[in-house]
Amino acid sequence: MFRAPPLLLIVLAACASSPSPGREGREAGPLPEGRLEGGLTRALALASRADRNVLVEYYSPSCTFCRRMEQDVFASEEVRAALREVVHVRMTKGKNATPFEMRWRNAGTPTFVVLRSDGRQLGP
Repeated sequence: MFRAPPLLLIVLAACASSPSPGREGREAGPLPEGRLEGGLTRALALASRADRNVLVEYYSPSCTFCRRMEQDVFASEEVRAALREVVHVRMTKGKNATPFEMRWRNAGTPTFVVLRSDGRQLGP
């Protein structure tokens, strides 16, 4: 049986539990099931309405590690449960990732970034 890497679960828990600034005490709204494909602007708008953070996944279909993450990590029930607490958006290299690539130049795949609903990066 596959066990999700503890570090990933810790990161997901941190990004889910760190509210966006100025939104304390507000009830979080519902999120759509699963990962959004593309649309960072849409993801941030949805995160703002739902009072959640955004997990941006920078992905490439030709990336071996990206496919392993999909098959092994994202298939884990522990990880899927943790992802229900954030807006998870996939930015596919060469397809819909221009805003991501402009902001995080030279990022390799896979890369994961956690953003607050106002677009600021969570953490360092």
